[in-house]
Amino acid sequence: MGGPAPCGRRRAIRFTALRSVLAPIPAATEPRGGVCIFHSATGLRASVSAGGSRTILKNIFQQPFKKSTFMFIFAHSNFTTMKKNLLIELLEDSGKVSLYSPRFEGEEYTEFEKFLLQHKDTYPNDVAQIVYRLDIIKRDGAADRHFRYEGTKRDRVMALPSHLETASLRLYLLNIQSKILILGNGGVKKSSTYQEDEQLNKCVTTLQKIDIQLKQMERQNILTVSGTKLLGPLSFVIEIED
Repeated sequence: MGGPAPCGRRRAIRFTALRSVLAPIPAATEPRGGVCIFHSATGLRASVSAGGSRTILKNIFQQPFKKSTFMFIFAHSNFTTMKKNLLIELLEDSGKVSLYSPRFEGEEYTEFEKFLLQHKDTYPNDVAQIVYRLDIIKRDGAADRHFRYEGTKRDRVMALPSHLETASLRLYLLNIQSKILILGNGGVKKSSTYQEDEQLNKCVTTLQKIDIQLKQMERQNILTVSGTKLLGPLSFVIEIED
């Protein structure tokens, strides 16, 4: 008799089971107050609390605030950040494309599994459409036509479904060399851009921070991409907005 299945295989077995046996998870809590300001031209982000104080959270070009150039996009609570450890876990490997997803320390499910669990009852057709598209990608490869571009030119963030498909849901992911997809979380697209929605923006910025860590390890030859596999340490810490 053989021993227990390797970790990657256990994850793949559970992910396959999730296609048919899913349970709902609690919805995210509502923000308590404050406003996020996003400068669309530079990517500069700031928070304004109920008292009116400004705290720069993401200063890209060190430009001063100008009221006329900022756009108020969503309510937010205090914008505190915390460091969280995560592991990039392998879900499936078809030989042409592999599917990974981050799982934060202390949580049972990966971000993609949480996406499936949260939306399978309320948007069953959209979830089925995204899973079907992933099956096609695994069979044929991760060509750009399957995705829509999100994030910035400096990162590898994309989304499903593509512009050729109609759906209320967006699933955000990292596309690495068209061989590896790191599936994140997502949600219902109600605004014209993801930056205008707190939940969607959090999903994208989390992937962007993961992408920064992966690129840094790639440059240092700590992490390498070999075909459809990520070889190297897949556990690290990122800062996320609480």
